[in-house]
Amino acid sequence: MYLKKVLTIFALICSVHILFAQITPIRPEQRTIDSLKQALFTTTNDTLRLVLTNELRYNYFKVNTNFDSTLIYSRQVFALAHRLGYKIDEAYALDMIGDILNFQHNENTLETFFKGVKIAEDPQIENKILPRKYLELMTYWTPYFTSLLKKNNWSHHYFRLAILGSLYQDLGHAYGKVMPNRQRLFFYMSKAYELYKSQKDTLDWALTYENIAEYFYSSNQLDSSLCYAQKADTLRRIYNKGDSNYWKNKRKSVMRNTNPLLAAIYFKKGNDSLALHLVRQAIQKESENDQWWNWLSYFILAEYFCKNSIIDSSLYYATKAHKLAIDINSQDNLQKTSALLAKLYKKTGVSDSALMYYEKALALSNSLNDANKKAQLQRQRKKANKVLQQKNIEIEHALQELKATQAQLIQQEKMASLGELTAGIAHEIQNPLNFVNNFSEVNIELIDEMQQALQSGNAEEAFSISNDLKDNEQKIIIMVNVQMQS
Repeated sequence: MYLKKVLTIFALICSVHILFAQITPIRPEQRTIDSLKQALFTTTNDTLRLVLTNELRYNYFKVNTNFDSTLIYSRQVFALAHRLGYKIDEAYALDMIGDILNFQHNENTLETFFKGVKIAEDPQIENKILPRKYLELMTYWTPYFTSLLKKNNWSHHYFRLAILGSLYQDLGHAYGKVMPNRQRLFFYMSKAYELYKSQKDTLDWALTYENIAEYFYSSNQLDSSLCYAQKADTLRRIYNKGDSNYWKNKRKSVMRNTNPLLAAIYFKKGNDSLALHLVRQAIQKESENDQWWNWLSYFILAEYFCKNSIIDSSLYYATKAHKLAIDINSQDNLQKTSALLAKLYKKTGVSDSALMYYEKALALSNSLNDANKKAQLQRQRKKANKVLQQKNIEIEHALQELKATQAQLIQQEKMASLGELTAGIAHEIQNPLNFVNNFSEVNIELIDEMQQALQSGNAEEAFSISNDLKDNEQKIIIMVNVQMQS
């Protein structure tokens, strides 16, 4: 029994390695998480580890809807890509991390997206990409994206712009959710829109319009929301008119049906009949829709039937919406369905269930409010720290200027003191010089008189003048000695 188990594991590992070696694309739904973990455990190829880690991330996100595990493996993808120097995959991993943080109302959402944008905006990273044989095995946003890469001849330029566009779009979406800022939302959505338009990427072009429509819907600006939802719907119809059955099949599970969003807008605007018509159309294509859109369809029907006092039908769809909210791990949607179920059970007189859902709705509301407050406080703290850092820089700069000015003043004082000292010394030097000059002039006159006396034969007069000369010289010598001693 033990030998059979070992052989089974060995065969599974070998099959994974063979499939990767043959570069045969394997979709995540064809593998189990256990087999991926086993392959990840056995491989010594770091690039293959990156691919397998990303497949685990995809499975936890799309198949199992486990956001905590998705975040863990997304961070591992980033760490591997960073260590191996695959910059495009670094930017992609940051986009995936930011998505989960945004969903969780995390305060680090914007910072994460900005890091990804900084990387993806650099054209130089187009040379830092996975080798082709591994690139073909990667599942990025959806398996369909690999088909797009193939259609574009695995263009590194196309790949980089696709990731940059996604980062712009997700950053704009974050400004509509984590930190409501209409100006920045439109700034980044416009950048994504222009990029997708230049790439003729109708799918993501439509998704950009949908995100803007969702923002206006959540802020109750219904006319603006309807305008962008209709633009998205027009692009969706253009997109679905592809003339290739191959591409139609590839797109089938990718292009979201905008009918639930349109229905939600019309329902809020009071056009119940059109809203009901659009929702029923959406439910007919339930298997092709995004899970969030399916939740919205059920929730609209639940609200419609509640509004019209058809409680059984409202309970039915509210319960389906609640279950789907649990499946997709959406706290926002779970809070809304819990509140509606509490209201419905209260109307039917089932007080225990009404109380249970009321408490759940209240707890979720408090949790979401706490998360939003925490994110807001964190942003305010970061902003305050940034202002404080700037003030510290300004104070340090002012202090340096003050020190420089102080040193300059000290230097000026030193120079002034030196000038005064020099002047004093010059004055002191000038006094004995004047004294010497005066006596020198007198002595010259005395010598002239002495010479005249000698010529006239008056020796006595000449002798007297010589004594005066001697006295003057002695006075000069005394003065010089006194100045030298002082």
